[in-house]
Amino acid sequence: VFDALLAEKGIAATPQRIQMMVAAYRAHAPRITLFPDADAALTRFRKTHKLGLITDGPSVMQWAKIDALRLRDRFDAIIATDDLGLGFAKPHPRAFEQMVERLHVQHSECAYVADNPQKDFIAPRKLGWRTLELNRPGGIYQNAVAPSGGEPDRMSTSLEELERVLA
Repeated sequence: VFDALLAEKGIAATPQRIQMMVAAYRAHAPRITLFPDADAALTRFRKTHKLGLITDGPSVMQWAKIDALRLRDRFDAIIATDDLGLGFAKPHPRAFEQMVERLHVQHSECAYVADNPQKDFIAPRKLGWRTLELNRPGGIYQNAVAPSGGEPDRMSTSLEELERVLA
């Protein structure tokens, strides 16, 4: 993306320039908001359930998103898999195992709601979690296919339906 942008502007795409652009992109404070149904679901579930968040991606980017969305106080535990070290991103089970420890619950008590069937449900299914795919119309993973053994238990296009399953 940065190479294309620089080419369009007639600027040389040197490795140093690209590295600086990537660093600036990863460190910027994003201007993002939760979907209204996500905000409502978090508010409702916070009253009756322990909530955890597991997120992949460069740590600095993920924590910037978490802060932009003001999520730190809405979850009992948050794990950015990049903070666990190289090789522990989903589908590795380490973040799910740590989440159980941090929330002081059993794997069988957990449900995982996510949107990327290519990697999100493999580890939690193996650990005995319920898995629920949120497949929003127009979402970036709308047509993604789960690998064998990584299929979610349930799929929905709305959080309202998933809430009924979890209630």
